[in-house]
Amino acid sequence: MFMYYDDDEEIRKEKKLDFKLTKNLIITIIVLVLLLAAAFTFIYFHNIKKDNDGKGVVETLIDQGTKEAEVTFTESQLAEIFKISELSTATYTYNSIASAYDEEAQTVRYHVSYEGTVKVGVDFSDIAMEIDNENKLIKLTLPEAEVLDMSIDAGTMDYIFTSEIYNTETITQEAYNLSCLDLKCKLENEEQLYVTAKENAIDTVEALIKPWVEQMDADYTVSIR
Repeated sequence: MFMYYDDDEEIRKEKKLDFKLTKNLIITIIVLVLLLAAAFTFIYFHNIKKDNDGKGVVETLIDQGTKEAEVTFTESQLAEIFKISELSTATYTYNSIASAYDEEAQTVRYHVSYEGTVKVGVDFSDIAMEIDNENKLIKLTLPEAEVLDMSIDAGTMDYIFTSEIYNTETITQEAYNLSCLDLKCKLENEEQLYVTAKENAIDTVEALIKPWVEQMDADYTVSIR
């Protein structure tokens, strides 16, 4: 029997087989490359790049971003707020009478009535500040209230002399000095005056600071005393 052998057909079959093998090889290589890339990426982010706390790179970047976003306060920031109102004062008017004695302090020479004005308050530049950003606490300690200004209105001074011989040319200056001394002595015993002035200063500081702090970070606690 005679068998016909087609060389072209065999060549086509071989080429087709070679193409399939090449295609499968390429697909296999691509899959291996992708798997290796994924493996190296996993190792890089979770094993190689560890920070001092043992956190991965992604975790570290997230933490750093969070820290940068956190609000922190400084004394200079608070001082800028206080510059708006450097002093917290309360003004009081006193109507009083002082008595002038002779050199032996036995005989009254005259009485002088006067009107005095007193400013009592707190100097904000003396406020002590403690800022704890970790625990979100701002502590402000105000100084004690003090007399910041005092004056006597000379035009309100009026006299009652026990004898006209005491009505001399120098009586006005003498009576003015006496009135200033009398007012100063009276203020030393006005404890409630200073207490009220301190309370007013605390209210002023609270009105200046708390709304601003709450706007920046409502988690902060402001203590004022």
